[in-house]
Amino acid sequence: MLRIVCCLGVIACGQPEAPVQVDPRSGQVVARVDGETVTAGDVEALATAEGLSAQEALDTLEREALLVAEARRRGVVPDEDAQRRLAVRALLDRMAAESRPEDIPAEEVEVSFEAGRAQGERPEIRQATLLAVRGDALVARRVARRLLSEMREDADATIASVRSEPQRDGVETTVEEVELNESEAPVAAALFAARCAPPCVLPEIVDDQDRLVVVQLRGVTAPVRLRLEDVEDEIRRQLAIAARARALEEFLASKREGVTLDEDAVARAVQDGALPDPER
Repeated sequence: MLRIVCCLGVIACGQPEAPVQVDPRSGQVVARVDGETVTAGDVEALATAEGLSAQEALDTLEREALLVAEARRRGVVPDEDAQRRLAVRALLDRMAAESRPEDIPAEEVEVSFEAGRAQGERPEIRQATLLAVRGDALVARRVARRLLSEMREDADATIASVRSEPQRDGVETTVEEVELNESEAPVAAALFAARCAPPCVLPEIVDDQDRLVVVQLRGVTAPVRLRLEDVEDEIRRQLAIAARARALEEFLASKREGVTLDEDAVARAVQDGALPDPER
């Protein structure tokens, strides 16, 4: 897409290379494009001005010449070199008018919306602090009940205490900070069933495989749901830009037979020092 955008602006882009050092007086013709000639001097001037390689400058000049020729055919006649880019701009404006956002079919808009929906939407997320207890079943349940009672009295102090004392009555106690989507997993199910406003301690201990968990709901991130009517204008704009880019690429491809690269002239220009070796 970046290459197409470069064409639309009739400018060069990409990672600039060191300016090409060639003889600007060189008039050697290196390409003929739909009746127009491209010289080594033309290539040098653009390469120096834009910081391009010789090949990038030559490609850009070929595209520009094709568009200038088409502009002439459509009645946008650049009489002087200074008006060439204005003529191309006018041509591109005419081509853009043929791919307006409002003309994009509704079916195409819906397909694009559904394709990007998963990336734009986000489920509800709940943040929680878990106090997990592992060890002998009877002792672990007794410790978990004690932690639940302490959490109801002062959650912050209890969490700090568990962090500093990883064992109680011979069983392991740990603190975990989690962010969970809704699921059937025991802790997630308990979190999403909670109806209290965060921060709040869930009233029941959660049995989760080999551990007992005391859960504090800390926060809720609301889900993001996309509606077509909210994003339709932007989708249409993007699809219109893509349609124009495709049309321009197809146009340039169809006109490539009008481009004649004089490989012998290029070789001579390289040999004479008017152009750098493109393979270096």
